[in-house]
Formats: sequence, C-alpha cells, structure tokens
Amino acid sequence: MAFSNVKSSNSIPPICDDVQKEIELKGSLNEGSIRSLVQIPVLANISSSTLEVIFLTNIGVVQVEIISQNEGGIYDESVDTNLQNYLSIDISGWQSGIYQLRIINTSGQYLYGTFTIE
Repeated sequence: MAFSNVKSSNSIPPICDDVQKEIELKGSLNEGSIRSLVQIPVLANISSSTLEVIFLTNIGVVQVEIISQNEGGIYDESVDTNLQNYLSIDISGWQSGIYQLRIINTSGQYLYGTFTIE
C-alpha cells in the first residue's frame, strides 16, 4: 500500500482506520470426483472501500462476479490466475446492501461468499 500526503505530527496516528474483514467462501472448484479436504485456493477480504480477491494457487481462468440483492449483477470480470493472482475492486461508491461474490471456473464449479456494505 502506498501512502500519499503523509504529514508529520507529534502524535502517532493509526496507520489505517479501514479494517479488513474476510469473506467466508464456500463451494468448490475441484473438477475431479475424489472428495477430500482441500484448502480453498482463494481468499476474499472487504474493507469500506475495497474488495480484494487473492488467488493462492493457479486455478486457471475464472469468472469473478458480484451480485447485489437489490440490483442483480453489478460486476463481472474474467481473470487468468496463471497471469494474475490479485484483484482489487473499488466498492467505495456502492449502495448499502447485501452482495454475493462468486468465483466460477471453466467447468462451472464455483466458490461463493456473502458480504454486506453498510
């Protein structure tokens, strides 16, 4: 994270007032029929201005979608995780409400998680 307009003062201000919260992801991107405990290869965090999606492993090309309970689909982007392992989405202007994040692979399996913007 780059800091701009850093000002000096006698007191030490907090580094960041914006707390990140992890979005619990459910579902599976496994394409085989073998069932085992597999770590979810994606992390998602939300703060008041940003939604971050971190791809921990190469899972190929995925579709990242965000669906608003009030407005329907509001975000849709294809990501090749072989070339890109991080996605940052500016949500600072989004309406308050409940949203669902979906990460869908080319075989149709997906991870999903729900988050709220207040």
